Amino acid sequence: MDKRRWVFAMKKMLLLCCAFLSVFFALVACSKQTGFEENQDAAINAWQDQMAKDTARQNPNDILAAYAALPQPDSGAQLAQIFALAVARGNGYAQYALLDDTLKQTCRTRFEACGWATGMQTPWIESFDIAQIKRKPTYTLVFFLKTASGTLGQFQINLSVENADGAYRIASIESLEGRAEPYVIVE
Repeated sequence: MDKRRWVFAMKKMLLLCCAFLSVFFALVACSKQTGFEENQDAAINAWQDQMAKDTARQNPNDILAAYAALPQPDSGAQLAQIFALAVARGNGYAQYALLDDTLKQTCRTRFEACGWATGMQTPWIESFDIAQIKRKPTYTLVFFLKTASGTLGQFQINLSVENADGAYRIASIESLEGRAEPYVIVE
């Protein structure tokens, strides 16, 4: 084999290796958990479907009634998952629907003032993690923020969850680290 053919063969092999590595790293990046992946839980799927249907042209009371008709969270963990999805999507209707009656009374005017949309265009929530605090009905939610130029930071909140008559609801929201508002209405 002459030198020219050998160089051509090596360049070809190098290009194939680069292509393989590009595909490999793309697959690895896509498999990273973002908190938005499909969930097999029927209640969470129903809430996600409703969040996709909400429009500003609808009557807020009709939208809130649609959330009340959905399968309600049957555990604190499920409630935290649905709330995190609502925060990540900027859906104030879903966030409000998960609050207990006392918190709803104190927060409704703030949700109305922001047009039931929470969050910002930039930075946006790229992903989130949820952890339960041991032996307490409290969940820590960590939201990771991103801009077009890269990762920006995070914010954390604690959700205190209560179960009243079989219905799981958020009794309080506490901002821990970073600025939770305007993504979450904190009282």
